[in-house]
Amino acid sequence: MNLSVILPDETFLPAAQQLIDQAERKIWISTFKAEITTKPRGRKLHQFFDTLYEKAHNGVEVRCLTNRPDGGKHIPISNEFAVRDMARNRVQVRYLPHGRCCHSKLLLTDTVGSIIGSHNLSVKSCRGNSECSLYFIDPRTDEWLREFYERTWETAIKI
Repeated sequence: MNLSVILPDETFLPAAQQLIDQAERKIWISTFKAEITTKPRGRKLHQFFDTLYEKAHNGVEVRCLTNRPDGGKHIPISNEFAVRDMARNRVQVRYLPHGRCCHSKLLLTDTVGSIIGSHNLSVKSCRGNSECSLYFIDPRTDEWLREFYERTWETAIKI
């Protein structure tokens, strides 16, 4: 079965949450910006990260490719806190080498289904910005995205 669903604006986070809820072995993420906040406007995003951490603590391989904060130039400073928090909670985090920007936004799991689009893991991306992502239910697309992710991950720098 091949199916794609458009996830505009605030429809992304519930779909992403459902995808990681179903994961049993792997959750692979790529994001330009990661933001963890306890403020009310970020409650649903915080729940997403809590689920990631729970999965990681229960043996699911959780990976995140993102950007190393660069002193306020073009990489969001929120990444620094998010990376430390993820690492403390058993999420494997890597940066691209040679100052390459990790701009792709992907969410892949061991189940059939993947999300690719413009949504970062940030409050504004999930609530307020004009964003659009696609949820694919297609084994061939999943395979291609997993191969792309794996190639990128293998060249990335461990924190």
